[in-house]
Amino acid sequence: MPDVVYHAAGQQGLRRVLPHTSLHRHPWVYATTDIHLAALFVSKEGSDLSCATGLANGELYVYERWDGAFDHRYQGRQGSIYELPGETFQRGRTSFHGEVVSEVSIPPRSARGHRPLTRFSRARRRAGRAPGRCLR
Repeated sequence: MPDVVYHAAGQQGLRRVLPHTSLHRHPWVYATTDIHLAALFVSKEGSDLSCATGLANGELYVYERWDGAFDHRYQGRQGSIYELPGETFQRGRTSFHGEVVSEVSIPPRSARGHRPLTRFSRARRRAGRAPGRCLR
């Protein structure tokens, strides 16, 4: 496992990142080894019902489910990307290959305030990307 992994959250100033039970039914801290992928999870507004996010052929993608879904999820939202020590994280525990998990709470090494993807949104709209198409 890499020395560093990244966890995104809408909350700023976390002193510990705590495990939580999600769809996998295990209390885990979710993270990724790619800081850019982590940025996609700063806002979970609408979850996968608004935008599908992830990796395809090594490239990040955001897929709008309806016209305006990207802005609904990201515009004006703020959060932090937390840099965490990687030693307790494991690959292969979930079906998403970009994701790593840990069973223990972890104090962040550092945090970066983040205002997600607003410029990306405006640039893609100007480029004429339609809803239901992959925004890269």
